[in-house]
Amino acid sequence: PRDRDQVFFVNQGVIPNIGSRKWLLPKVQGFDEAYRDIASFNFNARYFDRLFLTGLSLKDWQTAAHELKTSLSDAEIENAVRKLPEPVFKTSGPTIIANIKSHREHLLQDATEYYLFLAKEVNVVGSDKNEQFDVVRQDDENTRITVRKINKDGELEQTLYERNFKTSETKEIRLYGLGGNDVFNLSGNVNKGLKIRIIGGEDNDRITATSHVGGIGKKTFIYDTRQGNELNLGSESKNFTSADTTVNTYDPHAFKYDYLGPLGALGYNRDDGFFIGAGFSTQKQGFQKDPFASSHRVLARYAFLTQSFRIDYQGYFTDIIRKIDMQVNVDMRTPNYAENFFGLGNNTTFNADQYKNNQAFSYYRYRSKQYYVNALFGSKLGKHHSFLLGPAFQSVNVNFVRNDFLSDNRGTIEENPDLYKLKNYAGLEFRYTFDSRDAAMLPTKGNLIRAGASAYKGITPTASDYQQISGEWSFYHTLRIPLKLTFGNRIGGARNFGNYEFFQANVLDGNTNLRGYRRNRFAGGSTFYNNTDLRLRLFSFQTYLFPGSLGIVGFHDVGRVWEESEKSSKWHRGYGGGIWIAPVNMFILSAEYAVSRETKMPLLRASFLF
Repeated sequence: PRDRDQVFFVNQGVIPNIGSRKWLLPKVQGFDEAYRDIASFNFNARYFDRLFLTGLSLKDWQTAAHELKTSLSDAEIENAVRKLPEPVFKTSGPTIIANIKSHREHLLQDATEYYLFLAKEVNVVGSDKNEQFDVVRQDDENTRITVRKINKDGELEQTLYERNFKTSETKEIRLYGLGGNDVFNLSGNVNKGLKIRIIGGEDNDRITATSHVGGIGKKTFIYDTRQGNELNLGSESKNFTSADTTVNTYDPHAFKYDYLGPLGALGYNRDDGFFIGAGFSTQKQGFQKDPFASSHRVLARYAFLTQSFRIDYQGYFTDIIRKIDMQVNVDMRTPNYAENFFGLGNNTTFNADQYKNNQAFSYYRYRSKQYYVNALFGSKLGKHHSFLLGPAFQSVNVNFVRNDFLSDNRGTIEENPDLYKLKNYAGLEFRYTFDSRDAAMLPTKGNLIRAGASAYKGITPTASDYQQISGEWSFYHTLRIPLKLTFGNRIGGARNFGNYEFFQANVLDGNTNLRGYRRNRFAGGSTFYNNTDLRLRLFSFQTYLFPGSLGIVGFHDVGRVWEESEKSSKWHRGYGGGIWIAPVNMFILSAEYAVSRETKMPLLRASFLF
C-alpha cells in the first residue's frame, strides 16, 4: 500500500483544524483519539466502499468490529508500536498507543455510523449478462432483494446478491441491469417503504412492478428506453422511460457528498470601506441530477463606512419538472442602504480631491430600501448552454435627504415628491449562458457568454414601465513562456428602453467593469465596456497547511455610457495591477491598485473581476 507513513498523520494548529472540517477537507482530520466524522473521513474510499460493501448488513459490520476489538489486546498494540525506531517512539509512541486504544473502543460506534451512511442510498449493480432481480416488500420495515444469474436456456442459476434492507436505515435503492436481457420483479403491499429505482440498461428487459406503498407519493421509478422492453407496471410505479439512451447510464463515480458549510466575505473598496459578511451554503444531491439536486446560498454583508446592510439568497433546483430547473434570487437592502449617484450621462463631473474624506463624499450618496425577487425556470442544453425565464419583482423606496446631490439635481421632496415615493415593479426576465471555461474561479481557457433581457411594468402610481437588454463575452487563453500567462478579455454592454428611474440606469464603476472609478460613477441608458487582464502565475507552492498558486495581474479597462439628452465622444479608462493568491486552487484572493484620471484606489476582493 501507498502512503503508509501517513497512517498516524497529526493535524494540529488553528488553520489546519479549520481545514479539516466537514465543509472543507475532512479527509485530513488526523489520527486523534476519535474521528470527528467517519463518513467524510473516508472520502478517498467513497467509490470503492459504495461498490464493494453493498451486500453487508448492520449485523455483519458490528460482528466484524466486535471481533477486531476483542482481538486487539493492550499488549499487542503496545508491542507493535514499540517496534518504531527509538527516537520516533520516544516522541510519538505513547500518543499513538493511546489513540489506537481509543479507536479500538470506538470501533463499534464508528462501524455502525459508517454502515448507516452507506446504507442510506445503495446501488445494486448487475452485469452485461442476463440476471433476474427480485424485490419483495415484505412489510413496513423489510424489503428483500435477490439477484440471480439467468443461463442461456432462461433458467435461474446461482444467487449473485442477496440482502434484506430496512426502511429505518435505507431511503433509496437503485437497481442497475447494465447489459443483457434482464428481468425485474417487484411485489408486495405495505403501508410504508423505501424508494426503488429500476434502471434497466442496454438490451431488452422485462420489468414487472406491481407492489404498492401506502401514503402520498410514489415509491417505484422505472428508467429505460421506450423501445424493445416489456413493462407491466402497477399504479404505484412512475414511468420514466425515454428515447434518450443516457437514461440507462451507470457511473460508479457519480456519488457526491451533501454539503453544508459557512460562507464569508471580507474586502475593501473606497466606497464601502471595509466590509464583512457571513452566511452558509448547502448542496443536496439527487439521482441523475448534476451537479446537484438543490443548492442554497445565503450571505449577509455589512459595510462599516456607510453602515449599510444587505442580504442575498440564491437557490437552484435541478429537474423540478422533468428537465426543467428553477432558480430563485432574493436581494434585500436595508432602509438605510447607501449607493452613489453622480448624475446621468457620460460627461458627469466629480472632483475627487474635493471629496477625499467620507463626510464630504456623502454628498453623492443616497439612501434607500430595496427588494428584488425572481423565480426563473429553464434548462441546460448540452454541456455548455443554459437558459432561464420567469417572473420578477422589484421594490425601491428612496430616502429624501436635503442638500445632497440627488435632491439638488433631481429635486427635493417638495419639488419632485414622486421621486421619494415607494415604487414597485413586476416583470419578466430571460437569461442565457454559454460556459466552456475549464474552471469558474481560476479559468485558463474557454469562453463565458451571458445575455439577458427583462421587461418591467410599474404597479404603483409613481412607477413607470421600462425594459432592458444586456450581454457580455469573456474569453481566456493561456501561454507558457515558460511561466503560465493567462490572457483574459471581456466585452459587454447594456441598453434600457422606456421611462426608467435613475436607480435602474446601466452603470460603469470600479466594482464591476471600470476599475479606478467610484461605484456607480457613470450611469445612463446604454453602456459599453472592455476589460483586459494579464494574469501571470509566478509559482505553485505546497505548504504544511495547503497547496496553492501565487501570481501577479495587470489590467486595462475602457468604457462609456450614452444618455439621450447628451452628446459625448469621451471614453473612460482605468489601469493598474496587483497580486493574487489561490489557496488550495479553489478560490482567489486578490489585491489590486487601480488608477484613472479621477482617482487612485486599492481593491481587495475574493475573486478576479471577471
